[in-house]
Amino acid sequence: MFDFYLRTHSRASTACFRVLFAVAVSTMMFMGGNALQAQEKETQVKVIPINAKFRDVSTENLSGEARRKAIRLNSEARKTRNAARDAARDGISSGNMVPVKEYFNGYIFPQMTQPEELKESGSLRDSFFRTFMKSDVNEASRKKVITDVILPAMQSIARGKDYAPSARLNAIALLGRLDESPLVRNGTRVRPPRPSSAAFTFLSSQLGDATSPPWIKAAAIQGLIRHLRVDQGVGGRLLNDGQRDILETFAINTIDGKTAGQAEWSTDLDYWLKRRSVQLLGAIGRQGAGGRSLDRLIAIAGDEKQSAWMQLDAIKALRTIDFTGAQEAKVSEVLVTVTNYLQRQLANEAENIAGLLEDLIYKNILYGDTDFVASGTRYAKNVAKAASGGMGMGMDADAMSEMMGDMGMGTMGGKPEEPVFLVELPNYQLNLVRRRMKIFAFSANDVLQNATGLEAAASAKDKQLRLAIGTFAKDFLKDSSIGLVDLSKEDDDEEEEQQKVSFTDQLQEVCENGASKLKTILTRHAGGGLPADGLGSPDKPATSLPF
Repeated sequence: MFDFYLRTHSRASTACFRVLFAVAVSTMMFMGGNALQAQEKETQVKVIPINAKFRDVSTENLSGEARRKAIRLNSEARKTRNAARDAARDGISSGNMVPVKEYFNGYIFPQMTQPEELKESGSLRDSFFRTFMKSDVNEASRKKVITDVILPAMQSIARGKDYAPSARLNAIALLGRLDESPLVRNGTRVRPPRPSSAAFTFLSSQLGDATSPPWIKAAAIQGLIRHLRVDQGVGGRLLNDGQRDILETFAINTIDGKTAGQAEWSTDLDYWLKRRSVQLLGAIGRQGAGGRSLDRLIAIAGDEKQSAWMQLDAIKALRTIDFTGAQEAKVSEVLVTVTNYLQRQLANEAENIAGLLEDLIYKNILYGDTDFVASGTRYAKNVAKAASGGMGMGMDADAMSEMMGDMGMGTMGGKPEEPVFLVELPNYQLNLVRRRMKIFAFSANDVLQNATGLEAAASAKDKQLRLAIGTFAKDFLKDSSIGLVDLSKEDDDEEEEQQKVSFTDQLQEVCENGASKLKTILTRHAGGGLPADGLGSPDKPATSLPF
């Protein structure tokens, strides 16, 4: 379990978590329309006033003696703040909360309600934890400062409808990071953190509170998922089934559209909360009472009306479910649903590539048809069909050859090989296409090969399907790398074989062939099982697929 913890809670993972949380909060702010931003701009939001002795005075529009006086006052305020900060740190270490409350409630927390300060809310939180909640603070002191000082203030801000939405989100984000005992590293040994149980209680209460806005619920889910992942890393010792039940019930009700107040949510926020609920079920990692969580995930993964990314969330959630003791028929449903998902996405991606290419050609015709035809693997000489100056611009290969003959230039040693003109999508689009292809294939195969207890609960027929998809995915992940450019290699003048087919067309073909192969596998599986020749059997694994 500590190996799992190391993989998911290393410093790099912690940094990644912070980035992901920032992205999640930013997305929530965006997906609610500009309403949250407009609210802060147009509404006089509530702020906690900074204690006068800690507060700087403005020097704007001041001059002469008045300006010098203001500068002296600010210097004194800075000294007072520094002294109070040091006293607060000493108070946390000793358990004396008087100086802690004075500094936190007089300066730190008021800052976290000012919209102009919250433009850098992530930095505010990082500074707070780095300064006051370091790993050298003992467990008793951490619990005391959390219970007596931090929780009351952050709960008040998070619930406060008059505070700026960004202040409320920041309060939820801070609560999600509170630990009763910190992560401790000693060489190769790691002691995982213990997230605050009091913070868990408050965050989970926001899910069932009809007065809590959906964007607060989404932010709370992020912190709760952190609790669940740490709990998973230590073998489920931190949370009990009752706590997991609360989260599971909210997630299922939200997916079903039955959470209190959900009818009033905007379409975007409803979609976002449903995605977060699917991810929450994955973090809980169990089939649910009567298999209810598993049933919801299978239904979403197989629902073509859902977005590809909602379905992908369900696929990834299935990867974390423990299938030990699952019914054979339910396991078969999982395998077929996941394989169908991958087949659909590859077919859709082939169509998407065609659409992108058509769009590229249309736009270049519309805007002058300039510089979108590439020749050769290096794309060194782009040929524009529209005349734009220079000899030969706008001519095809036959016209160029005819012109050279008319001018008496000959062909310099015989008729040259006609160049192959290739239409390529821009590199950034090719990279996005490849990334999606690989994400779909890897995620689907990861469920079938690595979900706990899935293989053991599968029938012999379904084990053949699992084996076939594993072989397919290995080949597909390699084939989908076509066109990758190694930027570390220096470009030289060595002649290389001219490319006959564009990378765009090759990627489209990989997707089309992949979708076709998966359809064949599914058809054979549905028709009584995959043939043993070439596909193997539970006792004799396959080495290749007969395609």
